[in-house]
Amino acid sequence: GKDVCGQESALPLSRPAAEHPPNKDTTTSSDVLLQTMSVVKPSDTTGAAYQQDFESGACRNMNTASEGNDANVRSTTAGELVGLDSETLLLCVAGIKNGLPPFSPGLAVQEVERLRSIVLDNPRAFVEWLRLIGLVEEGGSVEDVRATYTCFLDEFPLCWGYWKRLADLEARSQSLAAGLAVYERAARVAAPCVDLWVHFCDLGIMALSQNELTNDAAQSVFERAVQAVGRDWRAGPLWERYLQFLESIQDWRGLGECFRRALAVPTDGLAAIHVRLRSLVVGDACPPLEKLCTVEEAAELEAVSAACVGMEGVGPGSAAANHLTNGIADSASLRMAAAAASCAEKEEGELSDGELEEEFEMPNTSTPSQQGLEPPPLSHLLGHSHATVPPQRLNSVVPATAAPPAGTVAADVLKRLQQTMQSNRKWFLDVREQQFQATLVEVEFLRQFEQHLPRPYFHNRQLSDSQLETWRRYLEFEESRQPRDEQRLHALFRRCLIAANNYFEFWLRYVAMLVHSGDQVAARDLLLNGCK
Repeated sequence: GKDVCGQESALPLSRPAAEHPPNKDTTTSSDVLLQTMSVVKPSDTTGAAYQQDFESGACRNMNTASEGNDANVRSTTAGELVGLDSETLLLCVAGIKNGLPPFSPGLAVQEVERLRSIVLDNPRAFVEWLRLIGLVEEGGSVEDVRATYTCFLDEFPLCWGYWKRLADLEARSQSLAAGLAVYERAARVAAPCVDLWVHFCDLGIMALSQNELTNDAAQSVFERAVQAVGRDWRAGPLWERYLQFLESIQDWRGLGECFRRALAVPTDGLAAIHVRLRSLVVGDACPPLEKLCTVEEAAELEAVSAACVGMEGVGPGSAAANHLTNGIADSASLRMAAAAASCAEKEEGELSDGELEEEFEMPNTSTPSQQGLEPPPLSHLLGHSHATVPPQRLNSVVPATAAPPAGTVAADVLKRLQQTMQSNRKWFLDVREQQFQATLVEVEFLRQFEQHLPRPYFHNRQLSDSQLETWRRYLEFEESRQPRDEQRLHALFRRCLIAANNYFEFWLRYVAMLVHSGDQVAARDLLLNGCK
């Protein structure tokens, strides 16, 4: 057999129910089940079928109405549950679905027909499904492959690798929009899969590059993704893609907000996000810092800048200080002022203050290099290597006083500008560093659980005893937090029901938690969707 990435692996039978009894917190699971299912009480035969379905190779739909789910993901409502008779419930539990359509004549070989017959008789035959998919991929038509993927995913919707294969097939054979439609369907039944959302976003970016998707539409996919799985331990690559997208469209305020959100989530990729932020701020392409700040932070940044301007060299009452204080939130103004100051310093002794002003007021049809006025590179300090200054703003940068030489004033202004930008950057990075360090403590604490969970994805083979015990301790830890983080607890349960999807105890534990919190509808939806 193969795992969701297509790698070969052994596939032993699922462990019998007696080998993994429910957690002590779910010892009243039968009562919880009957209380939350507002339908006709199933008979003993139906109950046995219900339990057997969970202990077979079935992979359940995990979407519920619990807090934190994506708003666009449809959950079964209480109204749809009312009136469900025992026969309909049994059909739902048994997972009876439409069978595979006949294959094209090119696939009419004995092995294909044998495997097709097996999966039609037993839709949970995971190994035979994977073998059949391999044969169909090798010699079947597009329609054959599409039908096989679709029927397989009806039974095993958490196998995200096959959603990706189906989306790639539709994108190649039809259009990128058709591939996106596949991911839309996948998001309805496998929302907790991080890798699924990563590939969804990747295809959205590809569609954006070919003008088949707008910036707003692409951003909505990213936003839905971080709402669905942004709190997952493995969500680092998703956050990094979102940050890269916002940077590419120069949505600086959105980028600043995204950095704040990403640095607040304990993920395995937290350090990479931190490095990305520092590289952006100290690099040549640093955007205006005030646009990366909140309103409160921008006010503090302005105070830091004003304090720096008031230092020795450019006094608080000078024209340069007034210019910088009035426009301190505009990093572009600082760059232009620094470039002008650099030009003045270069021309020291050649032009007086009045001549310098007159020179800039003359009509200019040549390039700065042709005039011999090209400023030295300041990219390593100011973020732009060829900033210019409008002539009408020059007097506000270089004080029009005759006492000190022009070059001395220009050098002082340039020094103050450089110190101001360096102080701004240091202040901004210090603020984010505090947030990073606080989250890093949580990351190191959670790593003691995460390092013992090597299989984050669904597979039909059994989990090791150590992984099952780790999941129990992990859930117990989150449930006992004071105060409890409800969103993170729901996210952890959804993660658990991917890797431990075949273990009834974790389903009932989640149901018991929902019932205890008073959310009967979400508990009922979870059970019914788990049967599908």
